[in-house]
Amino acid sequence: MSTLFGAAQGDTAQSKIDLGADDRAAAAAETSRPWLGVGVVGAVGIAYSVSWITGLCLWPANPAVTSTSTGVTTAFAAHSGAAAAQFTLTEGLPAVGLAVVAFALGRAARAARAARAAAWAAAGGHAGARPGRLSRLALPAGALAAAVSAVQWVLGVVLAVVAAPRGEAAESLTLFQIVNRLDGVKMFLLAGMAVGGAALARRAVLPRWLGVEGAVLAILLLGSGVGYLTLNPALAPIAYVDGPLLLVWVTGVAVASGRRRRA
Repeated sequence: MSTLFGAAQGDTAQSKIDLGADDRAAAAAETSRPWLGVGVVGAVGIAYSVSWITGLCLWPANPAVTSTSTGVTTAFAAHSGAAAAQFTLTEGLPAVGLAVVAFALGRAARAARAARAAAWAAAGGHAGARPGRLSRLALPAGALAAAVSAVQWVLGVVLAVVAAPRGEAAESLTLFQIVNRLDGVKMFLLAGMAVGGAALARRAVLPRWLGVEGAVLAILLLGSGVGYLTLNPALAPIAYVDGPLLLVWVTGVAVASGRRRRA
């Protein structure tokens, strides 16, 4: 009997050792691959920023929004391949990233509204517990921004590989201006997405710093959006400020959403 009891104790101890070893191995694997902790949404958000930065490095000197037809045609004809790759990396692939992050925010907003509605009902319908509405902006605004970005990619590639190399100056300028004006529309939509994210941060669904940055980002995007929509050379350069902030915000929201879903 004592022999059997001792063997059972030995098996239990060995199991604990094995479990401890497995836990340590899993922790070591996650430490060596920290991106695993952010989930699919977080990885997409990181890829969004990497794609954008890579695209900007391919051709950092784009024509100004007020460029003439000759200037646009010459610039894109001389850098056709780089311009097409840049449109793919700054408009095409990021469209997918924006869509993924927008749907993650939409899912978080629905969960937050459900919890808020339950609290509102439990509180007897007091105004202080009423479900928030601004968080609803995140999904439709982000999804539409992704769609606009995809259209910009298609038009940009046509400009870079078809119109400009053929020397079609009028068509090149028209395409260039449409892409820039669509950038303005997309900035307005991204501002709405940022407002929705800020509302979620107020509900503690996202980190507080993302809410503060989202509010600032929304204001800046409205300014640069006007600049690009109207091809205003005084307002368009605001994008040099809100562009990096947008990358940080989208990536931060994606990582926070990915970790929250895995928690």
